[in-house]
Amino acid sequence: MNKIITLLAIIILSVPTMAQSHDGRGHNKINKKEIESAKIAYLAHEIGLTSEEATQFWPIYNDFWSKIRENQRNRREIFDNMKKIVNDSNPDQKKIEHAISTYQENEEVEYKLRKKADTSFRKILSNEKYCKYLLAEESFRDYMINKYWKSGRMKK
Repeated sequence: MNKIITLLAIIILSVPTMAQSHDGRGHNKINKKEIESAKIAYLAHEIGLTSEEATQFWPIYNDFWSKIRENQRNRREIFDNMKKIVNDSNPDQKKIEHAISTYQENEEVEYKLRKKADTSFRKILSNEKYCKYLLAEESFRDYMINKYWKSGRMKK
């Protein structure tokens, strides 16, 4: 039990300091690789993967998140395009409709990616470990959002 508490304390206390560096203007810059490493350590611990499960789980997980990040980059481009369209003094309704359709397609892609990954995870993990995975993902995300919020970089 002490090992678990120690590991969690190290992960939780190290993420805020290791995940930030300065960008030259006095602002903290988030180091995505270090956050990802902390997340993987946290997930591995929380799920309690066996070595056999881990050899099957991590390649699927990494591929899934690579595709999700790409889809999220596409979504940012979609939003940038939407902003340009709606900020025009006389927005073209066909362009607006196309932007909405593109956004919905992007959401559909993410849903399908998540569903495919979840199906694969459920073939590898017991129901209990799958639930632990879901809870650990959410808990880590909430933790990082709270840290970012408290750092003053996110406005209420």
